Amino acid sequence: MNILLTLFLGISLQLIKAHTPWGPCATVYLEPDEQGEGHEICHSGFLSNATNDQISSITIPEGFNMRLFDTNNFTGHFLDIQAGNWTAPPEWDNIISSVQYNNWGDGCALIYTDVNRTGDAFKVCNDANLTDGYGGAFVSIWVAPLHFFRLFKNDNFTGDWLDVRGTLTLREEWANQTKSMTLRHWDKCAWFWNGLNATDRLFQVCDNGTFPDAWSQKALSVTIPVGVTVTAFKEKDYLGESQNFTNGTYDLPAEWQNAIASVAITIDKAMRS
Repeated sequence: MNILLTLFLGISLQLIKAHTPWGPCATVYLEPDEQGEGHEICHSGFLSNATNDQISSITIPEGFNMRLFDTNNFTGHFLDIQAGNWTAPPEWDNIISSVQYNNWGDGCALIYTDVNRTGDAFKVCNDANLTDGYGGAFVSIWVAPLHFFRLFKNDNFTGDWLDVRGTLTLREEWANQTKSMTLRHWDKCAWFWNGLNATDRLFQVCDNGTFPDAWSQKALSVTIPVGVTVTAFKEKDYLGESQNFTNGTYDLPAEWQNAIASVAITIDKAMRS
């Protein structure tokens, strides 16, 4: 009886796959095509001696993605991969030293070195300082549905910014200028127009922010979707006189035209992705 119980428990434990608090783990392999010794990765971290600089393929469950680094402290070159089976190309074989494991697998962007999603492409699935050839050198972008990226002209998410959803070829003043970018998991945005009646140039805003100088105190009209409330401020960093604006397309009241310097965006829970 004890032998049977031990055998049963041994078989049962082998069938149990580890889980993170939010879902299943990924598996890294020491050989290509999911061959060789396998090790589970259930959270972000530095790799152990058993896997450091030895990974040749990875399996990632649905709904997750992983950022690979060629150093042991989440710096240096990175590569984002999504759910499925991945075998390392030569330049990534046996050089992975740390990983970030995330449970928002579909929230990625593809950035391109030329207009209209042409040229070389690079995938970004999380907040990132862009390195080497992609540190500013992209002209168009595609963002997965129900997400947006905020692009920044400086490293470490500083400097002028631009919110992007869907597919966009960047304007001249933004082409080859992005040094870092942040991901958010919703796509409800407001538009601020330079002209009355929602005309002239527009500035898309999907999250809280102080407007870049090019857009500060220059809006004359707005478009705000259902489920979104914009709290506008007349000074940077959410200071000064404020007023809430809700859904619709309309000219701003006279006292708010050419006055908005920063905004806080509130999205109804039911409207969030």
